[in-house]
Amino acid sequence: KLLAWHTIFMFLTGYIVAKGVKGGLEKAVKVLIPGLFILLLGLAIYSFNLNGFHDGVRYMFIPDLDKISPDVILSAMGMAFFSLSIGMGSLMIYGSYLSRESSITEVTTVVALSDTFVAILAGIIIFPMVFTFNLDPSSAGPGLIFQTLPLAFGVMPYGEVVATLFFILLFFAAITSSISLIEPAISFLIEKYSFSRAEATIRLSTLTWFVGIGTLLSFNYLSEATIFGMTFFDLLDNFTSKVMLPLGGLLMAIFVGFIVKKRIVIDELEMNQALFNFWRFIIRFIAPVAVTLIFINGFI
Repeated sequence: KLLAWHTIFMFLTGYIVAKGVKGGLEKAVKVLIPGLFILLLGLAIYSFNLNGFHDGVRYMFIPDLDKISPDVILSAMGMAFFSLSIGMGSLMIYGSYLSRESSITEVTTVVALSDTFVAILAGIIIFPMVFTFNLDPSSAGPGLIFQTLPLAFGVMPYGEVVATLFFILLFFAAITSSISLIEPAISFLIEKYSFSRAEATIRLSTLTWFVGIGTLLSFNYLSEATIFGMTFFDLLDNFTSKVMLPLGGLLMAIFVGFIVKKRIVIDELEMNQALFNFWRFIIRFIAPVAVTLIFINGFI
């Protein structure tokens, strides 16, 4: 069943990618993502009335400073890079589709704030349910959503209908994320090797399908097979979140801060001089140093 769903997922992703960003992804996102957001708001209202709401909010917003370590910071940074699609160049590719009338500064600010708001909203939904149904909030990681929400859907009015709509929309939200991950490679093959979009999509989707099989088998048949003490899935997860994404972000900061001409950056960002000087100082000196230090700590 997992293999069948994996194949369907990759087929839909490849189909939308082949249609192009404007012809495929943009049309899908305009309908599906607002629907998912409305469902999230409804679930947040539902969580507000649960017995574990206050415990969940306290767990989420009151930090335990003793548990903050370099590894935690690195994981959080990797999650930020992944969530905002920074390290793999997705936002950079999407930015190339913006019209000249669009402000890069305004768009990126909206993206960052929206991403943060949805993440907080998801936490407000999940953690009250965790404490209401006496689950361990630290046991399942990202998979916690598949433990808590089914329990909530089972007891709420019209839960089966809400659950069906939610997981269908979540499925398509995952597809849009997959498209954002593969689009930089698609654009690279088209521009560098003159592939058609369809040919580039088929090649990369096939490669991704085979890699995805390895991650699926990591949860069953290959669960005992480890590389450096990690399953194939854990190896990819750690390598991408703790190595590739921070390294990609570091290289982008260096490229924009030191290689791209200052006048080009000013023209693209359209900031006032004071704000630009502050941004430029951070992108040239603060960001690279901070990312490098956290990156090194991940291997100590």
